[in-house]
Amino acid sequence: MAALTREAGYRTGPSFYLTRRGWCLFMTALLLEQASGTACSRSPPAMPAPAELLRPFGCAEALAAAARPQVDLYLDASVSMRGFMVPQGDYPRMLEDLLGRLAGGGFPYRVHAVCEDACAHPVETATGEGEAVRVLTPAFYHGQRTPLAQALVRLASDRVASRSNDQPARASILISDMEQSDTHTDQRTLVDALRRLAERAPHLLLLSFQTRFQPLRHARDQAPPPRRFYLLAVAPSAAALAELQQRVLRHLGAGHSFQPALTPVIVKDVRPQGDGADPLWGAFRKPQELPCGKDTVHFASFLERHPPRDAADGSLKLRLTGDLRVPLQALGDLRYEVRRPGGAAAFTPVAQQHPKEPGSVVLFVPAPRPAANSWDAYRIRVRAGGGNLDVPDWVKEATGPIERGKTPHLDHLVRAMQQAITEDVVFLDLLLAFGRGE
Repeated sequence: MAALTREAGYRTGPSFYLTRRGWCLFMTALLLEQASGTACSRSPPAMPAPAELLRPFGCAEALAAAARPQVDLYLDASVSMRGFMVPQGDYPRMLEDLLGRLAGGGFPYRVHAVCEDACAHPVETATGEGEAVRVLTPAFYHGQRTPLAQALVRLASDRVASRSNDQPARASILISDMEQSDTHTDQRTLVDALRRLAERAPHLLLLSFQTRFQPLRHARDQAPPPRRFYLLAVAPSAAALAELQQRVLRHLGAGHSFQPALTPVIVKDVRPQGDGADPLWGAFRKPQELPCGKDTVHFASFLERHPPRDAADGSLKLRLTGDLRVPLQALGDLRYEVRRPGGAAAFTPVAQQHPKEPGSVVLFVPAPRPAANSWDAYRIRVRAGGGNLDVPDWVKEATGPIERGKTPHLDHLVRAMQQAITEDVVFLDLLLAFGRGE
């Protein structure tokens, strides 16, 4: 799947893309026992209703409507951020838009300054009035050090306290250039703090903005390069993050985004992979979509056109096509979870690059044939696996020395979120049913 490199971008609302816990595909494979290539002696028993086949495996609960969370807005108030306060710059425009949309969207909020020992103290305890005036002036950005790691630790502890004390749902937004500068710490301290936050609060969203920047000191004969700043949103639930995205974050004009809880692979099409003019499997019925909690189940059925000649020939071969949000390192390192009602199954699928289609993968499913006059059902979940994801291309491009307008160790920051969250996200969820006559 190495050729699938298109970046999905920042999308919200209804789409064909996978849901938060993966795209469920339900395929019914009818195995008709035949004698020496002739017509089968008897058709398989009637296929159970789709809901009956789904019931033993269960479905993810649908997302409940989320109340709009209270928002703690943490602003990096170090001197280095003052360079973004240029006339007609994207930083003051975005910040003013953010404050207006929070207030207009009914999100109660407080603003906190992140600088030296002030990261936990609100700029204004009142909601709304007075805050925009202070944070939109260069004088607000006066700190000599930026304890970003300390701020991330605070965000993680806020999540724990909110859950344990039954407090109202709270979301946090941190805006910074992601440059750690504090006593006895470095960028690795920031990476470790972000990893710990991701482990406690998986509902994260990172937005990247690139804009004009005016450093305090620079050569007058050289125009300073544009710089990036970032918005990190931390929500108490998937529903709360979706609400914040829909009403506020998607309108801010971010150039790039990364949401670690989204599936790393967007599977667009799954169909049987045949052998020449006489494929083992052929389409049997027109596919249809079925609801499954918060996911959508794709119901399809396939008919065995000839009996398997040997064990390898009997494997169900599925052709997968799609796109990658982030590149996969190796198909051989994918992790599979194969279950049947009542326990684990005794086979493991294998994924290989399609020999003739660079954008496709062939998934071999070596399920055993059912007993005569019976149906077998399996659920196959596929995850990327540990260390098997590369960072998005835009992250690689944005990583580098700050003197060149880049962000030091941004790739490590994103990789910390991947390893804590994305590697364990199911990107392909198959429910397969196999039926056989006598």
